[in-house]
Amino acid sequence: MFGSRRAWDTDRLFRLWRRVASWRTGSGRESGAQHPGSLGGFECGVYGAVTDYRQALGSSLRRIRKARGLSQESFMSISSRAHISMLERGLKGVTIEKMIEIAEVMGVHPLTVLLDSFSSYEGVTSERLLKQIAQEHEELGGD
Repeated sequence: MFGSRRAWDTDRLFRLWRRVASWRTGSGRESGAQHPGSLGGFECGVYGAVTDYRQALGSSLRRIRKARGLSQESFMSISSRAHISMLERGLKGVTIEKMIEIAEVMGVHPLTVLLDSFSSYEGVTSERLLKQIAQEHEELGGD
């Protein structure tokens, strides 16, 4: 589905996730500064942020799966029904590789799942996140 662009830079994505986690906890930034998309005054440890994000990601996976009319059994070629259930309930994390496989079964781009989950997690619209991503991409010299 995604052609030859299946190679994802997992180290880069992990560094981005750590940056997001530091924004959520307030570490690594000046006093009072917040991530532009964060909810003001949100305080939690990194573990709490990861747990909350897992639940947001799980909800997004479930919502997209149901919108596509798929059952958990539809993923049997890539994962067990129990594993999909644990992902949807936020009990397990997911690797980038597994996210790509799940997104392919659902017929969406992996970033669509991430966009939906971060939008829910941060309580902002997907349009706002897309604008922020485009701006950051341009600032970083993206094409």
